[in-house]
Amino acid sequence: MEGSKKDLQEQVDQLTPKVDALAGQESAIQGVLAVYNQLKNLGYDEKTLTELKKASDTYGGAGGVLEAMNSYACLQAIQSSISEFEAKKASAESD
Repeated sequence: MEGSKKDLQEQVDQLTPKVDALAGQESAIQGVLAVYNQLKNLGYDEKTLTELKKASDTYGGAGGVLEAMNSYACLQAIQSSISEFEAKKASAESD
């Protein structure tokens, strides 16, 4: 009986660090899952994140993607301003 109790205690002692490590991994996974759910709620599903990763590889990381997006937005704003100016110019010329 005493030997059996000792064997069980040894097993518990061996498993305790493994259980602790698994608890730490679970906590890390829960954190990642929470971030994923936040992104998903913002519209970043798995397909969108995959496309973002591809763009990230093309443009040199997440910062490069954001820079490219901002550049594109600036170009769109410039194009819009040019179109407005051309419309005003055409209107003024026809008067």
